[in-house]
Amino acid sequence: MIHKVKYLLPGVFMPEEEIRTLSAHDPAEAAAKAPHGTYCFTLYDVAEAPDLGPEFTVLPKPQNKSGRFYMTGALFTLPQVEAMGEDKRVLASNMRCNGWDRMILCGTGNWQPFMPEDTLLTEVASR
Repeated sequence: MIHKVKYLLPGVFMPEEEIRTLSAHDPAEAAAKAPHGTYCFTLYDVAEAPDLGPEFTVLPKPQNKSGRFYMTGALFTLPQVEAMGEDKRVLASNMRCNGWDRMILCGTGNWQPFMPEDTLLTEVASR
C-alpha cells in the first residue's frame, strides 16, 4: 500500500492541489511536510498498479480516504454566522440550504463547510 496526501492551497477560482507520498497514513507527518500556504489536506492509500505492459495504464483507486485535516482556522455554528450580520447572510443561507452545521474560517481567509469527519489540527494540539 502506498500512503498519499492531497494538500489544498488557495487558488484563483478553485483550490490548487498538490499530491505527495508519505511513509505512513499519518496526519502529523502530512502536517509537517505541508507546502507553504496549505489550508487543509486529506489522506488516502493506493495499491500499487499492476504492470500490464506499455499499452495499458491502470490508475489505482484511492482507499481509506480521510476527512479533511485543517491546518488552522476557527469554527462557527449557524447562530454565530448569523450574528455576524448582513455581510454573512449568503454564507448563513448556504449553511441552511446545504444542512451544514458548522463552517471553518481557514487561516487563509476562506470559508469551508466543516463536516463530521473533518479535524481542526490546532484544536487537537491545544487539548
